Amino acid sequence: MPTVVVAHFKTNIYEYLEALQKSTLDKLYEEPATCLAIFRLLPSLARQLVMSLLFSTQIMSKADLRQWIKNDKESLSKFEEALDKLQKLHIMIEQENKTIALNSSFKQRFQECLTGG
Repeated sequence: MPTVVVAHFKTNIYEYLEALQKSTLDKLYEEPATCLAIFRLLPSLARQLVMSLLFSTQIMSKADLRQWIKNDKESLSKFEEALDKLQKLHIMIEQENKTIALNSSFKQRFQECLTGG
């Protein structure tokens, strides 16, 4: 029974956060603890993508990220779902040249949170 409540709770938080404007989310991402809390709500593949890009200085494209995923229907579906969540929360931003970047505020504050800075 608790898993149903937790899943429903997570869904409601996602819906609320996804409905917020980018400027509001950017203000939320100014606090390291908020970044950590939102990170913990993400699906596991989305967390893996964030952690893989968090300390990277390389420019990555969506195609580059897709190469990290198994080439089967289920894995690609989870990958698209993870990217969609990250983009709706403005954690991951797809830029005009089709590269993917973490939101700079989220990236900086989450690094601080993890490193104790």
